[in-house]
Amino acid sequence: MKHRFLTVLTALLLLCIFSALAEDAAFTNAPDLMRPGKTERISFIVPEDGSAQLDLIDENGSQAVLIRESMTAYQGENHLSWNGEKADNLPVQPGTYTLRLVLTGSTNTYQALHTLTVGEPAPQVTHIQAPGVLVAGDTWNMMVDCSVPGTLEVRIRLADGEWYTLHEASVQSGTATLSWDGKLDNVWVPSGDYSVQARLTDESGFTGTPQQISLILSDMPTPTPVPTATPRPTPYLPSQHTTQEEENNYWTLPIGEWNEEKIWEIMMQPITVLEGEQKETFKIRSTPNDDSRENIIGEITCASQGVHVLGESENGWTLVEGLDYYDRVIQGYVKTRLLKTVKPNPKYGIIIDKLTQRLYMFIDGKVWASCAVSTGLANEKQPYNETATGEYLVGSWVGGFDSEGMYCEMGIRFNGGDLLHMVPYTTYADGTKDYAKFGSLLGRKASHGCVRVTRYATDEGLSIS
Repeated sequence: MKHRFLTVLTALLLLCIFSALAEDAAFTNAPDLMRPGKTERISFIVPEDGSAQLDLIDENGSQAVLIRESMTAYQGENHLSWNGEKADNLPVQPGTYTLRLVLTGSTNTYQALHTLTVGEPAPQVTHIQAPGVLVAGDTWNMMVDCSVPGTLEVRIRLADGEWYTLHEASVQSGTATLSWDGKLDNVWVPSGDYSVQARLTDESGFTGTPQQISLILSDMPTPTPVPTATPRPTPYLPSQHTTQEEENNYWTLPIGEWNEEKIWEIMMQPITVLEGEQKETFKIRSTPNDDSRENIIGEITCASQGVHVLGESENGWTLVEGLDYYDRVIQGYVKTRLLKTVKPNPKYGIIIDKLTQRLYMFIDGKVWASCAVSTGLANEKQPYNETATGEYLVGSWVGGFDSEGMYCEMGIRFNGGDLLHMVPYTTYADGTKDYAKFGSLLGRKASHGCVRVTRYATDEGLSIS
């Protein structure tokens, strides 16, 4: 009898609590069906400012998912978006739930309820890989990862604000590849900045959230005259650090040369670096002395950045050349005792092509795989954002770090403060990681000097991890 009384008393207490909640809050827009992965808009009105909490209550009356906590809400209508996923990015289990809003105001507490059915995960475009620039006359190749079989539509938004379809076809789950020649109805699309959108509709007819990237269309460049090269001076070579100028090394390799055997030979040559810590730099001098700061012409990163040894003076200084953080070739003197020669790993090598914005991974002398990257984008105020050209030894693992509100994981140092790292993400209040903004820039310059690498493995297995 006591147990039955306690049950009834508990029910009465719950009724008292809920009756104390004012009913002047209401949902003005909320989905009846939520398929995780598809972002939906939720709107509600409240009678006063306050702190709002939104959650899902399961059929047993327990909180299943906390959607928003301590959200600032203002008197009138408020809006938020949710994709049906929990804080760990896993989808909410299918079922029937109650979407609950509780607003704590200065004078009262308000509540609104809405029945919500959660279905199977929505069809999703999980990743897009494509160059950021299409030059007239070239072909633009786009790889789209699809979560389920269905119909993939790719479209572009032109200057009139309308979307025009570039591609629509049935696809299987996995990676779909398509090409575009820059034309609509056999007419070149004018040069400019455009948005390209990919969206997947599953076999039931449900369309997931579109994923969007930026694309620059560029007219075919006018060839420019090639200036006559200035003859290289014959280097002075008394040092054990140098040999007679080789026909084939990094410093003499023609721009645009793409011969795997020759490139591999260069990557396997010993590299000369300056002794020191990986974040330490050495100031190069225009004359072979350090009597004054007036002869400092630039800096070279110690431990990892390769220098080209040109000769050695008689008083312990060696003439070298290298590239500084502004991507300028500098030629000057360093202390001979700091120079050391390092043999690179005989199995692996990496080339980052700043022209095409791609990373090429060599294994045992052959290109194993490649992927799109983003190197540094210099500007008038930050010319040092340019990723410095050069030859480097891969340094230490740095791990994850925050950079101006974006988070970068799996950092690997190669040139002082410049790292190879995973494409950055921003984090929403519910813990969701959003890679879309920076991931869409892969294939074009976008970073502060680091090299951003895709988080998705290529078919061969190449990824930052």
